[in-house]
Amino acid sequence: MTKKPKQKKKKKLASPTKTSSSIFCRTLLLLFLVSLTGGAIFLLKNPEVVTMISPRPERLPTKHPPPPVSPLPVKKTSARIGLYFSDPQSDFLAKEVRTVMWNRGDPKDQIDVIVNELIKGPQGNLQQTIPSNVRLRNIVIKKKGVGVIDLSKELSQNHPGGTLAEMHTIYSLVNSLLLNIASLKQVQILVEGQAPETLKGHIDCRTPFDLNRSIIKSG
Repeated sequence: MTKKPKQKKKKKLASPTKTSSSIFCRTLLLLFLVSLTGGAIFLLKNPEVVTMISPRPERLPTKHPPPPVSPLPVKKTSARIGLYFSDPQSDFLAKEVRTVMWNRGDPKDQIDVIVNELIKGPQGNLQQTIPSNVRLRNIVIKKKGVGVIDLSKELSQNHPGGTLAEMHTIYSLVNSLLLNIASLKQVQILVEGQAPETLKGHIDCRTPFDLNRSIIKSG
């Protein structure tokens, strides 16, 4: 008898429906694993989410401000200075020597002392050049040694007037300052913060003044 050849069994192909379901399940599993891993990392970094306890803020070391430094007291020293007042026997200014206390290294302090000593007036037989109720309002030292003194309105209001009297008032201030403070080269006079045209109608006060030795009495 002749044997019939065996027929090969055909492999069953997976149905499209089953293949799609398998891919979907694998995708879901992969997403789940990714989410699980991400959640674990987040919890490791933020344990307070699980414990519901906020992390304690890091306590920084307390910084105490440094104690205030008290300025060193300014040491005043005595100095003999020459102040210039009107000479009743002539048309000149005459020097009166006076001992004062000031800070040698502070030109503004020296200006303050000199101007206020002039406002006090002479101690001997000379005559006042600045009304006694004048106040020194401010002092500024500009470049090139220009000292600016700001005086109150009484300098003009209570001035007796006249060309000679105005000249004596101006150069009483200017010469007393420039001959006692080496760092000053010129003096600007202000009244209530402004450079006046004149004090009482005669001497132009709009620019700084230089030293004037010609008005000082010799001898």
